Amino acid sequence: MNAFVLSPEAEEDVWSIWQDLAQQAGLAVAADRVEATLFAKMELLAGMPSIGHWRYDLSGEPVKFFSCILT
Repeated sequence: MNAFVLSPEAEEDVWSIWQDLAQQAGLAVAADRVEATLFAKMELLAGMPSIGHWRYDLSGEPVKFFSCILT
């Protein structure tokens, strides 16, 4: 397992996503699957931080992107 730490803001974002799916849309099973996928991808990124691709066109700073496809 690759260690990573979420900021309080990131934790709140994940919780908000879960709440939106589970409570507002009534999709608790889907919310759990989305949360599990997000954490699996964060663990993957913690172990291989060089994956992804650079996007120089979106900011004055270099920004790296990694797609997370939810199924």
